[in-house]
Amino acid sequence: LIAEPIGLNTNRKNFKIYSKNGTTPPLYIEEIWNIMMIDEGDLDGNGTEEFGFSWRLEVGNWTTYHVYTFIDGLWHEMVSTTQYMGHWEEGFTYSSAVKPTKRKGYLKVLESHGGEDFKKEKKTVKIDSRPIPKGIVHFGEIVE
Repeated sequence: LIAEPIGLNTNRKNFKIYSKNGTTPPLYIEEIWNIMMIDEGDLDGNGTEEFGFSWRLEVGNWTTYHVYTFIDGLWHEMVSTTQYMGHWEEGFTYSSAVKPTKRKGYLKVLESHGGEDFKKEKKTVKIDSRPIPKGIVHFGEIVE
């Protein structure tokens, strides 16, 4: 997959994510400062490859990490997690945010929580893939 910037908008950009061989329709990510894609492999064991990327804005110490998959002709968001960038010093990275489990239909997720103590939490979550019917995610929200 390739993430190509399209249409510049001050600091935030729009990206078109597409496959070199045209096997999937494009996924459009709008109003994001920067994108870093991670090849997640086959997280759910269904034979298709997933990818993740961080949703970053111009400033701040918080980011979200989203994992996407392609099912039955549509892009889906498999899971998202929130990360406090200060946890990166403790080995908390995008590539460690989501991992497969032996339990079918579930993923291991690392997540940061705010409040008085910025803590990390490892949990197992049920995959609840949300379809992206128009293939557009605008400022972190799926366009229906």
